[in-house]
Amino acid sequence: MTTPAEILFSETHGRTLRAWSTVSIFRQVVHAGFAAATKAKTKEAEFLYDLVISDPDYMKLVTDVEGFRKAMPKEKFVELGVTHSAETANNLLNAATVLFGHSMVDGTAFDYCRVTALHAPNDWEPDLSNKQVALSMLRERSTEEILRLKLEALLEDLEMKSLKEKIDRLHARCRPEKGWSPMNGYAFDPAGIECLDVLRQNLVHGNALGREIKDADGEFDYMNRTCWYFMGLVNMRYGLRLDPYVTLGPKDGK
Repeated sequence: MTTPAEILFSETHGRTLRAWSTVSIFRQVVHAGFAAATKAKTKEAEFLYDLVISDPDYMKLVTDVEGFRKAMPKEKFVELGVTHSAETANNLLNAATVLFGHSMVDGTAFDYCRVTALHAPNDWEPDLSNKQVALSMLRERSTEEILRLKLEALLEDLEMKSLKEKIDRLHARCRPEKGWSPMNGYAFDPAGIECLDVLRQNLVHGNALGREIKDADGEFDYMNRTCWYFMGLVNMRYGLRLDPYVTLGPKDGK
């Protein structure tokens, strides 16, 4: 019989697969539409240029139409406008990819923490050793029930913590050897995760939105592999396996 931990283990991996597929298709569709968008933007820029230098109403807004025409020929105006629009669109696409990918990694790390709590709640006792317990609770509830309630409260708090803290808790449960990896060509990099956190903060709260993000495809691929790494950790430590009917089946919007 499939246990609750195994169900969540399989569901979590299924969500990772669907998130990766969604973002990948989104990037492919946007890139495929760049050529058509460039043509449309070119026509818009040409139309705007003609208005500025020939329409009487627009000409009233320009102090030196002839000087503008010489300094900014139509071809240069169109090229600059289209290039800037394309770069901005690509930068925004990459920013969305990073934000969605970070959310995917964060949610996956937390859900696998929940898996370990369901499967082996006693492994979380070191994290609960300094938690205070009311005397009335000691009188009214069993040790197992107190552990469950305190663990639920700890997980609620952990969900709001940083990605780094979620990963630290998962590592503390699974205890991988240094350099361990479940797949070829992947090595977990704490510094890379920290950089990802900083980039997300700068995109949301700073001034990085709209700026260039180098190798967004590579960044997203690493984030996806990191989610697989989390799954491998739990499998390595607890021997949980995927139920394909749960992993690949419909989730009613979950």
